[in-house]
Amino acid sequence: MSDFKDFVRSKKTKGITADHTKKLSTGIEKVLATSSMTIANSDRQKFAEEAINVAQSDEVLSELSDQIGKPAELESEDEFVNRSKKALSKILKEKLNG
Repeated sequence: MSDFKDFVRSKKTKGITADHTKKLSTGIEKVLATSSMTIANSDRQKFAEEAINVAQSDEVLSELSDQIGKPAELESEDEFVNRSKKALSKILKEKLNG
């Protein structure tokens, strides 16, 4: 595998199911319920589903892959994951606010 985008795509073909997406959507809805964002209850599920679609898009995966690259030589798995989360969060904020 050459980059993060390829990794995600290979995992998606191996079994990211509607059940996984539903669990993620429910998790996003719960975060929204306790956040300072003002999204009506009726719109939370729609927003969560849109966020998932954006996060899984080729555009976002390519941008994320370009930003994070490969783990640094002395970077732990936890450090790489945290760096990746921060990068994805920034990208999603830009995409979902614009």
